[in-house]
Amino acid sequence: DLAAIVAVKPTVDGFVATIPDSFFLYNRTELNRRVKEKMDSLGKAIAAHPDVKFTVQGNWDRGRNADVFALGRAKSVGDYIAAFGVSKENFQIDSAGDSKLISRGRSAHARALNRRVEITFQSPQ
Repeated sequence: DLAAIVAVKPTVDGFVATIPDSFFLYNRTELNRRVKEKMDSLGKAIAAHPDVKFTVQGNWDRGRNADVFALGRAKSVGDYIAAFGVSKENFQIDSAGDSKLISRGRSAHARALNRRVEITFQSPQ
């Protein structure tokens, strides 16, 4: 169950699992080793459904290089999931940069909300 690993929200045609800023090294694109167990669980959960299609989209707060950081984090998550045998043909890597802000605040907490990776799963057609 993904909801035991990361935040999950339903969408009109599937659901979104959110990987928070805290899963990454500070101001970096690499995943933090201390979340390895959670990321392993996520990779195994997705690999258990070999036909699932999804998008891994990076998001970042305002600032220079928003697209670079967002895409780098999305690639880190995609590569991690692929290491569990999930075909890279089953998912797309994308960057929303700073175009999908959750919070417009300037506090560290507000900025962390915007720094996330969303994995969007589509319901089977």
